[in-house]
Amino acid sequence: MSRTLKKWAAIAFGCLLAIAVSATSTALGQGAPAANPDRLDQLLDDWAHESAKVTKLKGEHHRFVYDKVFRVEKRSKGVFYYESPSKGRIDIKPVNVEGQKARRVGPDGQPFQLKADRAERWICDGQRIWQIDDTKKQMDVFPIPEQNQGRNIMDGPMPFLFGMPREKAKARYTLNLVAENEQYATIEAFPKWQIDAQNWQRAQIILDLKLYLPKAVQLVDPAGNLETVYTFDEMTVNAFNAGFLQKLFPEKNPFAPNQQGYQVTAHDPNAGEKVAANQPQRPIVPSVVNFPWKDAKNLLTKAGYAVKMQPGKIAPQEVANFVTYEQNPPANSPLPKGETVTITVYVAEGMVPNVVGEAWKTAGAQLQAAGYKVKYLPGDPPPTQNMLFHVYAQTPAAGQKLESGGEIELKVYNAPQAAAKP
Repeated sequence: MSRTLKKWAAIAFGCLLAIAVSATSTALGQGAPAANPDRLDQLLDDWAHESAKVTKLKGEHHRFVYDKVFRVEKRSKGVFYYESPSKGRIDIKPVNVEGQKARRVGPDGQPFQLKADRAERWICDGQRIWQIDDTKKQMDVFPIPEQNQGRNIMDGPMPFLFGMPREKAKARYTLNLVAENEQYATIEAFPKWQIDAQNWQRAQIILDLKLYLPKAVQLVDPAGNLETVYTFDEMTVNAFNAGFLQKLFPEKNPFAPNQQGYQVTAHDPNAGEKVAANQPQRPIVPSVVNFPWKDAKNLLTKAGYAVKMQPGKIAPQEVANFVTYEQNPPANSPLPKGETVTITVYVAEGMVPNVVGEAWKTAGAQLQAAGYKVKYLPGDPPPTQNMLFHVYAQTPAAGQKLESGGEIELKVYNAPQAAAKP
């Protein structure tokens, strides 16, 4: 994942937090334990259905950032606005912490050092995301890939907050219903996809069972050292108009920042960061992992590359059918335009997975787990010693249809002197 796409993920997540409603971090985990998977499915269905009705949302927020390494607690507050399908704005300002006490303490019982967080703004107009530093008078602009615009923005590299369809949510995250009472349900999420795991390792969401919007959001970074809690108040749903918003902003449009007096830097999500304006830009392979293969192909084609799609493993869930899980060269690799990028996609159930290149035992175990019989055929000597007893051909080929119980023949590199199959 390129540095630009990582920034885009974090900033887009900040913008979409404008659809989240929350109380305080102390609310996390309240209620009685609840582990009923049927109840979780019902909550996910209701969440997706009800939150889809929200076309406009505004409110106030607080943000708490806990740095466990340096034992620092930062606080900020502000306002947020959201307009369907993908416009959002979140303004963050430091709070006066004088005379206040930190909420967190270290293992030795000493409280964290309390500080005011920095001021910043994030604005999403549906096609671009603006990260604004008012102190330095700087704006960074990140285009949103076309396939992630509109309602599809939830498919990008960020946690879900608007309820996405249950099948998609469960394919992308490990979800647990950890607590529920009459007002709130607490859902814990762990990322299954690497594109999410690069940004966070665990999330907790308190779902308001009246509004079916998040009441609190807590994120833990991949190292487990930084915890961020967003809290929102004074929410108004579908009850304000554009004229009302325009009166609040000098720009006359909350989703179109006034660039006058700011240094604006535009970033290309398909080519990585530009080191300097006068330097020639080297073509960089964009990240397409976790995108449906058609979207991955379109993105790579627009970036100037030829695309080869090859079938791979069987999809863990139906929603992951033909989703890219590997690319070669990897994302952010320098590659001249016109060269070929190979993408490997999950195949649907009933299609032969690709086990070429796997050790014979690993390949057999994968195919047997998918319901197939396996026949090993001793083959040619290996081109290198480390490929001994690895699969180099299979029949039927990967991607072909084969009913459960069918037989797949695997040709395995064999030692020249061997007379029996492995």
